[in-house]
Amino acid sequence: MISNLEKDVSEWRNLKQLNLAPMVEAELECLVEQIKKNYLEIFQEVNAIFEKLKTLDAREVDVTEMMVISGEVLDAANTQLKQAEKMIARANAIISRVETVRKVETARLEEITAESIQIQLLGVEKKAALEEIKSRLEK
Repeated sequence: MISNLEKDVSEWRNLKQLNLAPMVEAELECLVEQIKKNYLEIFQEVNAIFEKLKTLDAREVDVTEMMVISGEVLDAANTQLKQAEKMIARANAIISRVETVRKVETARLEEITAESIQIQLLGVEKKAALEEIKSRLEK
């Protein structure tokens, strides 16, 4: 036990004689440099995260603007679709009336054609009668 104590005392004396200040300063400088390095890395990571957040915010604004524009385009398309539906309904009504008019005009054309045929037949009959009268008069 005494020998251990003497050893400890000897070590303490040796340590006392050593100038530990330069070693402590060097270790302290190393620790300070490591802290600075860690702080710089953390600062850079925080800046990178901040930049990503700014980019995400800008993208969110872009997406929001695109959603508004898309909504406006969709509303305009719906309005145009309603107008197109109205125009189609009008066109169908016109087609329906045109179909009725076509049927009436077709019937009139058939009547006129029949009358024309009758007139032609009358003309042929009259011509034949005139020819007969002419031939009688010539006799």
